[in-house]
Amino acid sequence: MPEQLSYKALFLAACGFSVTALILAFGAKQPFRPRPRAGKIEFFEASVMPVASSVFLLTIAYGGITAFVPLFASSIGVNSGAFFLAYAATLALIRPVAGKLSDRYGESFVILPGLAITIAALLVLAVSTGLLGVLAAAFLFGIGFGSAQPALQAATIRLAHPDRRGVANATLLTATDLGIGMGAILLGWVSQHAGYPLLFTASAVSVGMSLLLFLFFMKRSSSIINQTATRHKADTARKSAL
Repeated sequence: MPEQLSYKALFLAACGFSVTALILAFGAKQPFRPRPRAGKIEFFEASVMPVASSVFLLTIAYGGITAFVPLFASSIGVNSGAFFLAYAATLALIRPVAGKLSDRYGESFVILPGLAITIAALLVLAVSTGLLGVLAAAFLFGIGFGSAQPALQAATIRLAHPDRRGVANATLLTATDLGIGMGAILLGWVSQHAGYPLLFTASAVSVGMSLLLFLFFMKRSSSIINQTATRHKADTARKSAL
């Protein structure tokens, strides 16, 4: 859009969309909920920190994508709009499917392959030299990130106690914003000293760390659940014997 009009027109259009969203928000109806008793202000929910940390590492890569794909695409003679159009279209198609799979089989069923596909997308982007590679990376990134990100958010809400879901969601969004910001800064330093291929490779490493962290969290959670179930069975058997 700036190529045909100006950045002023771009920001005015964005402002118009924001005003439209504000007007539509007034039509939303929320059921009445009694206000809980006031307590101390807490900024983080400890129970969701492992998932939030995984999201932080994932969104470092997303920060690199949003900040440096336009520059990278320009350097290889590709319109960056092609990447974001393919990414957005894939995102719109995959999220309803991923949501149904997450509801039926659990968040992990979607998160693990989603993170793996995101890694593949970044590695494809690292070796891309033309439009075909950029479109393939966009398609894969749309599938991977579009599946993993909402499933991670659903896992965060499920893990938190109902009274703590507000602060749990705030913890997740803080991790997301920090990841995007840190990604743009750290990966900018990488691109300045080592170039775009290493930048996207470093992004893939960050998502790989996110995957490993989530796997560790899954293993630990399963162990806690099994221990709780064992204690419950022992208590039931003891009460039956009495």
